[in-house]
Amino acid sequence: MKPVAFLAAAGALALFVGVAPAQEWDITAVDGGTLPNSTGTPLSLALDAAGYPHIAYTASFNLPHDYNYAYFDGDTWHVETFDAWPYNYGTFFADISLALDSQARPHIAYTKVNSPEGELLYAHHDGAQWLIETVTDAYHAQYCSLALDSSGEPHIAFYHSSPDRDLMYARRDGRAWSIEPVDTAGWVGYFCRLALDREDHPHIAYRQGTAHTLKYAHDDGTGWSITTVNDPVDAIGYGVSIALDSLDRPHIACTANTFTDSLLYSYFDGSQWHNDIVADACRASLTSIAIDSNDRPHIAYDFAVSDDGPDDHRYARFDGETWHTALVEAGYGYGMDQQIALDDCDRPHIGFGRRTDLNNAWLVHAWPTMACPGDVNGDGVVNTSDLLALLAAWGECPDPPEDCPADFDGDGDVDTSDLLTLLANWG
Repeated sequence: MKPVAFLAAAGALALFVGVAPAQEWDITAVDGGTLPNSTGTPLSLALDAAGYPHIAYTASFNLPHDYNYAYFDGDTWHVETFDAWPYNYGTFFADISLALDSQARPHIAYTKVNSPEGELLYAHHDGAQWLIETVTDAYHAQYCSLALDSSGEPHIAFYHSSPDRDLMYARRDGRAWSIEPVDTAGWVGYFCRLALDREDHPHIAYRQGTAHTLKYAHDDGTGWSITTVNDPVDAIGYGVSIALDSLDRPHIACTANTFTDSLLYSYFDGSQWHNDIVADACRASLTSIAIDSNDRPHIAYDFAVSDDGPDDHRYARFDGETWHTALVEAGYGYGMDQQIALDDCDRPHIGFGRRTDLNNAWLVHAWPTMACPGDVNGDGVVNTSDLLALLAAWGECPDPPEDCPADFDGDGDVDTSDLLTLLANWG
């Protein structure tokens, strides 16, 4: 099924205008199954310029397993292995992070705790083959997060879990890697996630494990500044994720160690931090945040009411006034990783792991079955033909059951607001 060429069903735009109909999701099991093929977490997802998903992933509970890369070409999913885990101990502390360069070639940072090949590794595809290099073998690397700068060079935030338990930052300039500590105050750096701004300056969100707080580090070119973002009564800072808006201001999602009021969202408005409670979520589960073209947050997360699950995969978005939540897929009993990315039409694509037990797991991709706002004829692009169709439908919509695909805001009229939606998604 093509993520950028889907006809809209009636009411498909409801998710983005706050109307009641439930959002439907196209869900594909990309890889996995029963042992030895069980797979799906941790994972990292990115979209290319055509809006097609690419996912790097592995499995953290089962042996043997590989480090894999999957991508969708518009018709078919392709899966390949770029590295393996041949050791006789598990990879519970493995992590993986994917970024695509300007040619949609994958770059992947990943960890191999206690591996003789190195603790933190970096793989990229040069168009012909996979190339793998060791970033460091001197640290007990655990969590990692990769971003590419404007020159295509990799930057990685990672957690040095033993013996010092510090937040570290690695960057490559040409062929040489440099590594520096960012925060060393207590056990700090859990769930670290990195974003680079338009000046290639790093922004890192992470958990302080000693005080159980959410922290944020930023280097503006003159040195690192570190802030405690949120410090409530309950332990927070689990499952951290970060994204930057059009002004390079950070937006952070995380969870608390509770089952109620546990999905948290923080953002910086240029002068101060704001902390909101979004919804109930899994206790201390993972999150993923993305910012749309209107600088509004979208979050993928897990939901459960107890440690026994089941863990539902859910999606939350903010419309400027209200948070809306939606069920992506009902849980099977085990919480898994997930990551969200938005395409050019601000449609969410979510990669997640589906696990029925410790021996059966899948890598899954989900996206909503809705046309791009402004795409009147449903051909996957917004162009002159859509503009002509909108102008031809101008005015009051016919009474149901006749369709009115140009009425993007659902107010019963094709008018200026619908025209502005079309123009905002042109091309």
